[in-house]
Amino acid sequence: MQVHKGGDIVEEKLYSIKEAAKALGVSPDTIRRRIKKGELTAEKLNGPYGMAYYVTENELAQVREIREVVPFNRPFTEEKLKRVVREAVSEEIGELKEEVAELRRQLEEARMIEGERRPWWKFWGK
Repeated sequence: MQVHKGGDIVEEKLYSIKEAAKALGVSPDTIRRRIKKGELTAEKLNGPYGMAYYVTENELAQVREIREVVPFNRPFTEEKLKRVVREAVSEEIGELKEEVAELRRQLEEARMIEGERRPWWKFWGK
């Protein structure tokens, strides 16, 4: 694509949505969302299958730069995350053990009641 920069015409590489997504390490849907929100500038041009969005190499470079500058804070350390998950799993296991104990008690009651009853076929012949 030819781009005008300071009176000069410069050739700039264009990336399809799929290529831009691969270059940024995101999904094509993320690229489409960013274009729709205006976070990423794209040109709608005639492609091999009709009209399609294309992102310039310069635009991708700017997005990469922004991604590298934005700090990434991890609210949990690995150890804290392990502890939180372990506590949640332990709590769930405790509740499941209680439920299994209750079901076993109910099954034992049902077996005792069943033992007191006579099967239906024994009513006719003694």
